[in-house]
Amino acid sequence: MTWNPDDLIAEHRGLDFLNTVGDIDKSRSHSKISDWPGALSWLCASGVLSPAEAETLGRDKAGETAFGALIDFRERAYDVFSTVARTRGADGTELPILAHDFEADLRDAIACARPGTVGGVYAWHVDPERAGADLARYRLVLMLWDLLRGPDLARLKECGRCTWLFLDKARGVGRRWCRMSACGNRAKAERFRKSRSG
Repeated sequence: MTWNPDDLIAEHRGLDFLNTVGDIDKSRSHSKISDWPGALSWLCASGVLSPAEAETLGRDKAGETAFGALIDFRERAYDVFSTVARTRGADGTELPILAHDFEADLRDAIACARPGTVGGVYAWHVDPERAGADLARYRLVLMLWDLLRGPDLARLKECGRCTWLFLDKARGVGRRWCRMSACGNRAKAERFRKSRSG
């Protein structure tokens, strides 16, 4: 599959990964990543993996197992971030329970990581040798964990029509749709039809 800029609209690579479903509703029944080569293609296009890393992982015999774990993680993480987006302003009691869903993933990712700095900021970096076929999943786990505990979480929104998540960096009223060219236009057309039949 060829990936284009419309597939990367979330303002965060981890959220873009959670958006690798192609539904135009809230079902999440159509995955845009159907196999390990497709996953590697997206991971490379998004910058989670380098082309050399994707090529190496493409030859790894553990790829199919890693693919299943990657998709399972995507859906668990989506549940967490979707709930956070919907309950913003609530008392926050659900967040510790939801964050527990990350515990095993985070423990596994950190076990394969080493501390370091990028631009003067302390961070965990997944060691490709230690992570093996799970390299991309562990990188995504750490990216999403940083988002979950960081200031950008306040900008998290879920599209009003589909399940895509994004960080709203717009000024003023802000974004309501993943993409105006997709869900935004469908919502406008639906409102127009209702007003005409009304």
